[in-house]
Amino acid sequence: MMDRSAARKKTLCVTFDNLGEAAEIEFGLLPPDTPAGDHVSANVMPRILDILSSNGVQATFFFEGWNAGTYPKVLESVVEGGHELALHGWRHENWADVAAEREKELLDRSFKAFRDLGLNPVGFRPPGGGITQQTVELLAEQGATHISPAAHIELPTNTLANIPFAWSDVDAFWFEPLMAPLREAVLGGGKGAVGPLSVWADNLAKHLNPAAQQDEVKTLIFHPYMLALDEDRMQLFEQFIADLARQGDVATARCADIAALQHA
Repeated sequence: MMDRSAARKKTLCVTFDNLGEAAEIEFGLLPPDTPAGDHVSANVMPRILDILSSNGVQATFFFEGWNAGTYPKVLESVVEGGHELALHGWRHENWADVAAEREKELLDRSFKAFRDLGLNPVGFRPPGGGITQQTVELLAEQGATHISPAAHIELPTNTLANIPFAWSDVDAFWFEPLMAPLREAVLGGGKGAVGPLSVWADNLAKHLNPAAQQDEVKTLIFHPYMLALDEDRMQLFEQFIADLARQGDVATARCADIAALQHA
């Protein structure tokens, strides 16, 4: 667990979203007869975990509950590596649009699926970044301690620790073609095209700068499938983690560690 002396530094939460296959099924991007269980996101996880372990960096992985039945060993390997395993919906539903009864059912199913493996998630990142009026209450009933929505989202209560993210700190924001409308909305007209790797590299380098407000916490989001599909992105990630590990003035923490300090 991160101590208070570390919290006085600039702190980065290195996080990962989406084990890939669940979202592709939810969005109808895979043929219905595609066999499950051999997605690039899962196959690249040993390499990601090795990079983190080699540099002594602990991360938070927000994965969909669906994965408990298809990739239980991947989920278990995350926890065995000292990382936090948190939830990201059941199958990457656009969370802000989920109806009330369905939201409760999806959360019940997701938490149960993880707990049936002996895993106990206490964090949640809503797919799409948004929440409903009852999300925080439902998570609190499940014993969650923190939530990580998009930075512009206001929580209805302070029951959970809030660990928000900025869209510019998400790798998929720059590289995922399906996020073109969001890029247009955030960056302005004419800026929906996929960005060059240099934009993401510059953004990561910015986070290695310790000159920041004391106790500042920033959240970075990587997607395993984005690293798996582009070796240049993977090498940039590996170099960033190595540089981060050498940066004595920038602390790293799991989201649960930040939540524990906020609740203390």
